[in-house]
Amino acid sequence: MFYEFLLLISVIVGLLSYWIKDTYTYFEKKGIPSDKPIPLLGSFKDAILNRANLVDIIDKLYKQFDTSIAGIYDTKSPTYFIRSPEMIGQIGIKKFDHFINHLVFGNESNHDLFSDSLFSLQDQKWKDMRSTLSPAYTGSKLRSMFEFIKEVSQGGNDYLHKEIAGKSGMEIEMKDLFKRMTSDIIASTAFGIKTDSLNDKNNQFWEMCKMVTTFDFLTSLKIFLVTNFKLLSRLSNIEVFSLKAENYCRELVLGAMKNRFDQKIFRPDMINMLMEATGKGVNDKVGQKSLHNWNDNEVVAQCFIFLIGGFESIATAVSCTAQELMENQDCQEKLKAEIDEVLESLDGKPLTYEAINNMPYLECVISEALRKWPVNASTDRVCSKSIELDDPNTGKTIKFEKGDRIMIPIAGIQRDPEYFPEPMKFDPERFNKENKSNIKPNTYIPFGVGPRNCIGNRFAMLEVKTILFNLVGSFKLTPGKKSTIPMELDTKAPFFTNAKNGFWINVVDRKKI
Repeated sequence: MFYEFLLLISVIVGLLSYWIKDTYTYFEKKGIPSDKPIPLLGSFKDAILNRANLVDIIDKLYKQFDTSIAGIYDTKSPTYFIRSPEMIGQIGIKKFDHFINHLVFGNESNHDLFSDSLFSLQDQKWKDMRSTLSPAYTGSKLRSMFEFIKEVSQGGNDYLHKEIAGKSGMEIEMKDLFKRMTSDIIASTAFGIKTDSLNDKNNQFWEMCKMVTTFDFLTSLKIFLVTNFKLLSRLSNIEVFSLKAENYCRELVLGAMKNRFDQKIFRPDMINMLMEATGKGVNDKVGQKSLHNWNDNEVVAQCFIFLIGGFESIATAVSCTAQELMENQDCQEKLKAEIDEVLESLDGKPLTYEAINNMPYLECVISEALRKWPVNASTDRVCSKSIELDDPNTGKTIKFEKGDRIMIPIAGIQRDPEYFPEPMKFDPERFNKENKSNIKPNTYIPFGVGPRNCIGNRFAMLEVKTILFNLVGSFKLTPGKKSTIPMELDTKAPFFTNAKNGFWINVVDRKKI
């Protein structure tokens, strides 16, 4: 019996050794330079072990190679790491039909909301949903939703005035402030409800937002399992996101749609657009056939992904921009001067959609913050049809097979000194009218690249612009005792672009300066 046990152990060890060698020499066999991974942890061991932030890891991997394409390992999965802007253009734009899909990590068999969202949908179904949702982000729709954004943004200013009343200044952790504001904006523009998360600290919608965007160890483990061990995750019925939050979202969206249809209520938001897409809009004839046969889960999923995509990421973008304005007072004062010009031109009238979108320096400031501190460290694609592409540097042909994973290192390419000299210097003038045309295509891609870029990028920019307009117009952002200069990235939440120790900024009422 003892010898049989030893034999079994030997066989298991042998098979495991063979699997490790076969898996982690994938690129070596293809003659492609690659990272030396830790088995099962792959190239992202430092993120999994909370030793480094993903932005810094992607940047480090990018600098590790000098070739157009390299190999890394996403846990146990070989992944092509694309460093060349030309090849990024090939994959993301020119040969898009061969790389149409994202890597899916939802549990598709359980029809969870994330799996039915635009981010996860594949092939023709993704195309149909994209065309369904695109009208929600046209200029006319954004102009309508701007009023909701402006109302929440002004509410944030009122809250700050109340907090610092009678004080020369006050240190505030800005990320929490901005998250509460983005929560209220999402509640209004996507779900059609009004919340006040700055004053009603624990309202139900705010709690749901936190629930679905808090990536603790357990959530990260679930994502790891459903991404790398799909059969096991299906058999175990693993759900990445809280069922409680998903059910709340379903009740909220479907209840609002029914009430609006019955009461003939029109409101220019995402729910109304989804009602129109399903033939249940207020102005649609009863029984009118929808353009696409979307089920309830697929409809609700689009509001759900709007929440996931907009809550944390927009708050991060505003926080990072505010941090840089606090560190770079000259940039802050130049922005304040532009804001004053706009206010003067409005002559006491409310801020308009046209005015906020005609502020070149504000656009430069946000663009530079997104370059230096990308909300998403990378983006991905999966090869859907085999194709051969030529390496633009060596001319060597690289064959991508169906199912191959692709990673585009946003953080690395946007911090490459070849494309952005002194990359860690905050310089909004890189994006001014004279310099912007010199930026090499596919080197500035904070919202992704090609037809599968972020559908809500214009909405996101509008939100960030409006919040900053009100904030910098009314308050001076200065360093405080808790401020960290220069900003360091948090390693305890490595998959988010967060500041170590928080975004602490001293806020001063400009009227008292």
